[in-house]
Amino acid sequence: MPLWLMIQGVGAVATATCIRRRSLCSDDADGNWLRSDYERCALDASARSRVVVVNGSTPFKRGENLWRALGNRIKDLTNHRRRLYSPEGLAWWRAAATSCEEPWRRHAPTSWAETQGMVHAGANLSDLLLLATDFEMQMAAWSNPSFWRDEGSGSESGSMGEGGPAWIDAPVHPGGRCTAFAVTHTRCGPLCGQNVDEDGVGWENGARDAVIHFKAIHGPPGNATSSNSPTEPEAAVYTHPGVPAYCGMNSAGLCVLNLYLDASLNASGDPSLETHSPQAPTPRLPAGLPINVTIRELLRHRDLAGAVAWLESAERCSPAAYLLLQGSCAACVEATPHRSATLMVKGAGAEICHSNHALLDQRLIPVPNAPPPVASPAETRGGAILDGAAESPGFPTGAGPEVGVGAGSSECSTEARLGVVQRAVAAARSSPHGHANLDLAAAQRLLLACPPAHRNFAPTLASVVMAPQQHRMYVRFKGEDSWHEVSVAECPERGVGK
Repeated sequence: MPLWLMIQGVGAVATATCIRRRSLCSDDADGNWLRSDYERCALDASARSRVVVVNGSTPFKRGENLWRALGNRIKDLTNHRRRLYSPEGLAWWRAAATSCEEPWRRHAPTSWAETQGMVHAGANLSDLLLLATDFEMQMAAWSNPSFWRDEGSGSESGSMGEGGPAWIDAPVHPGGRCTAFAVTHTRCGPLCGQNVDEDGVGWENGARDAVIHFKAIHGPPGNATSSNSPTEPEAAVYTHPGVPAYCGMNSAGLCVLNLYLDASLNASGDPSLETHSPQAPTPRLPAGLPINVTIRELLRHRDLAGAVAWLESAERCSPAAYLLLQGSCAACVEATPHRSATLMVKGAGAEICHSNHALLDQRLIPVPNAPPPVASPAETRGGAILDGAAESPGFPTGAGPEVGVGAGSSECSTEARLGVVQRAVAAARSSPHGHANLDLAAAQRLLLACPPAHRNFAPTLASVVMAPQQHRMYVRFKGEDSWHEVSVAECPERGVGK
């Protein structure tokens, strides 16, 4: 298969008996907001709001409708997030949020217009800027313990309650954050997925998390250039409410996954990572797009090549690996504020697996004398995941976020997690039918069997599988035992990975 590498300069606790449906927000012919009844499914109140569909004739109107659907949840989450940090941390966070506003306005017009619509409907722009940079704030706080609130301390936003944050004694770097894979040819066509491992207390164990389904925008009737056809594809994203996106897919068959490049795992002395280094006396976030804004804006593209070109040229404020899949092409872009390293694999059987350490940009490769990674019994499992044999030591059936990582260890290194995924994909490839042994069910088992970055401080809040040929995205939230399914309509002008 062709392989291209280029380096250029400067990642509720309710069970649903029906996995499909959702609340609906839309514009009528006059642009007024409507809200439909839920479809007749046996869902409780928590599960109903796991998937929210938002319509709008423009990104601005979509933003208005998004706030009307989730505004209360966003306000509650913002207040909760503020209570996690010290005055020093909050000051850093506000500065980071302010620095991202102008790049967001310049480089991400769709996401910015959605944000402006939310503000018009009642959101506070400062709060949305904070949520957009929340992931960067989390990573800075892990490297700068003074950013967390001290146990029992008060703050401008109120008290955390007796005992302070449960994660106050967490390791400085709990093993990275996410694990992902992308394969172009499986039994169900292109297939990709990732686990989202994050601080359970800080995100309330994902109880507020949702899938946002942005319906396709249509041009105005009678417009000769649009003929009332979509001007950009539909998109479905998994996220925390108010955060633009964590991962997702669109109706052009483009899938976008994200993995933070952990500074603690990389060679020292790289200015791309100084923002999150405890040695930096006054850490500052470079002006640029936050990771979660970048993901949302990538999904407005119809083809993989265009999305990669945009990503490489955009200003970025923090280091991340973006894994993209469309048709017979998979790509990985390791992007820091100063440069990007891009891998494209095209053709039958193309595959890429990634976690939280750099694989492409050699300046970010771990130093040779780094300590060995934490061992995991998962590394020896071979094809057991794909075969459905989940009774291997430390990996109970259906364990999902609560899965073990071996006796005496709550942490699983980024290398060990990557090994789990690589071995499962390799086992599928070496089967008599090649990648045909990998299908939706196997992909879901793969993610559920992959250990979290840290059982206590970075559990898996969600597992996400995307099957773009079937126009389906599947999400299993922490504590639930079924997968929510979202159908993203096929785009009439589908792009291709060139």
